[in-house]
Amino acid sequence: MISLQRIFAATILLTSSLCATYTQAHWQFTYTSDELPLVAGYLGGEPSDLVGTREPPFPFFSVTFTSNDSLASTGTTTLQLHNPSTTANWPDYTMAEYFAPQTPSFITLNSDGTILDWEFSLEYFYRGTGPDVPPGEIRASVQSYLGGDDRFEYKTDIYTQRPFNTWQYVNTVETHYAGASDWNNWVIEKIDVPEPHPLMLIVVGLGMLMINRVRVNRLEK
Repeated sequence: MISLQRIFAATILLTSSLCATYTQAHWQFTYTSDELPLVAGYLGGEPSDLVGTREPPFPFFSVTFTSNDSLASTGTTTLQLHNPSTTANWPDYTMAEYFAPQTPSFITLNSDGTILDWEFSLEYFYRGTGPDVPPGEIRASVQSYLGGDDRFEYKTDIYTQRPFNTWQYVNTVETHYAGASDWNNWVIEKIDVPEPHPLMLIVVGLGMLMINRVRVNRLEK
C-alpha cells in the first residue's frame, strides 16, 4: 500500500514543476560614480598632505539596490531602495559585509522613468579578530544625492606588531574623495526574481497537516 508520505512527495514534485517558472518583477537600480578626486587627507585627525594622492587613478564606487515598489502610471513615485551591494576600486580594501544605512535610501521617478531625485548614504566597517590580525577598525562610506556630491571616505587604524603577538597603535589614516553626482550614472533595470508560488505554499502547508494527523492517529492506536 502506498504511504501517504509518498503520495505527498509526488504531489510536491508535480506542483514544483508546474510552479517553477513563477517569478516576481523587481526593480534593480545601480549607481556608479565617476572617478572621485582627493579632497582631504588626515593623519591622527589632523589635515595632512602625506595622506592620499592627488594624481589619478582615483577611486570610484558602485552600489546596486533593489525595490519591489510599483511605478505609478501618472505623476511621480518615490521608491525605497533595499539590499545595497557595494564595490569600490580601492586598493587593499573590499567592502565589508557589515553596513549601516545612515539615511533611508530612495529614488524618485516620473511615470516615464526619468529621475527626479535620489539619496543614499551607507557606511561599511570591518574589525579584525585573532592574534595575527591588527585590532583596529576599517571604515568606509559612500554617499550620493541629487545636486550634491558623490563621496567616498576611507578610515583605518594603523598598528605595528610587537613580540608575543601583541600590537601597538601607531596612528589613524583617513582620506576623503568627492565629485559631482550625475543622474546619468544610474542604470535602471526590471528583473524577475524567483519566489515561492502561493499554490506551492498552500500544498506544502496542507501536506504537513496531513502528515502530522497521520502520526497522531498512529500514536493513539
